[in-house]
Amino acid sequence: MTDQWLSLITPFRDLRYTICYFSELNFDLPKVNSCKNNSSFEIVVMITAIAISYRILQCIRLGYSQGKYFTAPHFANSIKYSLSLISALLSFYYHLDQENRPLFIFWIIISAISTCYSYYWDLVHDWDLLHSNSKNVLLRKYLTF
Repeated sequence: MTDQWLSLITPFRDLRYTICYFSELNFDLPKVNSCKNNSSFEIVVMITAIAISYRILQCIRLGYSQGKYFTAPHFANSIKYSLSLISALLSFYYHLDQENRPLFIFWIIISAISTCYSYYWDLVHDWDLLHSNSKNVLLRKYLTF
């Protein structure tokens, strides 16, 4: 269930902006966009943090249930979600203080690491691609199409 919740974070963020934009629309004023500084951004970040934290706890629990703890693939998956959580929180803090250059650089570095790690995880573990010992070179062991 948390995978679906995590997938809905971006549409919720876009929906928040769309509702704000069309509810604040005033044709008499020049282009003023008050939605960029809207306080509902904090709510979206809070929902994101709760969803990602719950997924981290799920991954740790799955590793604990298997009795492998830190050697289970679920623990490595929890690292992926932890990096995503740190990236989301740094994005929020940078949104509050856009003059903080070290925070921006740290946010970019963590986001790049999170993106690369998530991409690798999706290709190798979720989609089961890029295995050199596979019957089909760099593809899945069993092809369905």
